[in-house]
Amino acid sequence: MIVRVKVPATTANIGPGFDCLGLALNLFNTVEVKLGGNNVDRDHLVYKAVKKVYDSAGKIMPEVEVNVYGDIPIERGLGSSASCIVGGIIAANKLLGNVLSFEQMLNLAVEMEGHPDNVVPAFVGGMTVSVQENGKTYFVKIDVPKSIMFVGLIPEIKLSTKKARAVLPDMITQKDAVFNVSRVAFLISSLMTGKLDNLSFALQDRLHQPYRKTLIPDFDVIFDAARYYGAKGVFLSGAGPTIIAVNDVNNTAFIESIERTVDDLQIKWNVVPLFANTRGAEIIEVR
Repeated sequence: MIVRVKVPATTANIGPGFDCLGLALNLFNTVEVKLGGNNVDRDHLVYKAVKKVYDSAGKIMPEVEVNVYGDIPIERGLGSSASCIVGGIIAANKLLGNVLSFEQMLNLAVEMEGHPDNVVPAFVGGMTVSVQENGKTYFVKIDVPKSIMFVGLIPEIKLSTKKARAVLPDMITQKDAVFNVSRVAFLISSLMTGKLDNLSFALQDRLHQPYRKTLIPDFDVIFDAARYYGAKGVFLSGAGPTIIAVNDVNNTAFIESIERTVDDLQIKWNVVPLFANTRGAEIIEVR
């Protein structure tokens, strides 16, 4: 038996929403789990996700072969690990006859990932606000205005989440905490009311971006250029190094303009126009 699951890329934090905001994008991986097979990789993240489901259900883990195909780049801040975890959990649950509820699957995924900001939108699509309480994950899904696109600026360098978290301070000031809390509230309310001109400062952050930008060549150059060419706002995608510029779909000159800027930089940057994915992970084949 083979189960294939299509899982969207995700961008986490979205500026000020550290470890709680996330958004699914129309870039995808297909996770394949096959009973039996000759290429069993127990160190693969998908395999570990499958085993997590079998252990949770109290079932004996069979030999399975796992594969991942698709377009989500690894260690670029676009939820590649979340796609493996979510796809593996959904596929394993299908193999077991859907023994786990959605809530159980979600909590297993958050436990594996360590935070909900990527796995929640990978499951359900759209933009999500997530919190954890007593070992459970709660979330609200927000509709993203269809008038905006998310231009991904994806460099040809990798940045692990572990390394990106290592540069963050253990303590922050009350002033910086208030700065981020106010902008998270302002960001969500601006998106819900369609006041997109607010995004230029609603996407500002003081908890992670000022520290992580030191790991990313030409970070400030790209931020400044994106704003100059009319982006509504700019933010670091997850732990980085991908940068995302939020644009009005009618700003047709933006992509060509930002491409000219990144062509002159020290490393290669790929410019990829993206839109919100509202469907989340889906089983696309069972046979």
